[in-house]
Amino acid sequence: MSDEEMKEAVMSYNVFARAPPQNKLRIVKALQEQKQIASMTGDGVNDAPALKAADMGVAMGLEGTDVAREASEMVLADDNFATIVAAVKEGRVVWDNLRKVLIVNPPINNAQGLSVLFGLLFGLKDTPISSIQVLYSNLIC
Repeated sequence: MSDEEMKEAVMSYNVFARAPPQNKLRIVKALQEQKQIASMTGDGVNDAPALKAADMGVAMGLEGTDVAREASEMVLADDNFATIVAAVKEGRVVWDNLRKVLIVNPPINNAQGLSVLFGLLFGLKDTPISSIQVLYSNLIC
């Protein structure tokens, strides 16, 4: 299969099974040339180059070699592909929660900081917002 045919194939199909190690590396390179994110699974020494080249290398934990584990970003402890799906779902939940915190928290912290700053600038005896109020607003938001 030529490089151009490989590029067309990787854009047409989502899963490649039972690929030899040299084809795994070609698949990863073809996907990356198409500006796609490539994930590759492997368990042997011969899979290490493809695992290293992929954006997300996944090694088998039980049956995999140490070389494959070292070359990958993620190791499946139970060698079950359903674990990948669960990990992706969990990662998306974490990312969504982090985004929510980063969207909501900075404006609140800026308002608190500006309140204290204006209190200092205008020479108020007491700060407009106490430290316990800052902690409480961070707790509930």
